[in-house]
Amino acid sequence: MMNVGIVIPCYNEEQRLSEKNIAALASHTNIQILLVNDGSKDNTQSLLEKICAQYANVKNYQMPTN
Repeated sequence: MMNVGIVIPCYNEEQRLSEKNIAALASHTNIQILLVNDGSKDNTQSLLEKICAQYANVKNYQMPTN
């Protein structure tokens, strides 16, 4: 089985990022997802942490600045 890595950059995505969309991707066990918070000024980081806590194959990386 082939493994797939997906990198999703996030900058001030609190209002647009959907947990449902990430859940749809994360439900596939052969997919690794990296959510990159690119120095957001809103609550994007909190949302990403909440999502990552639910799925073992979703990781979060926080950039200090955009």
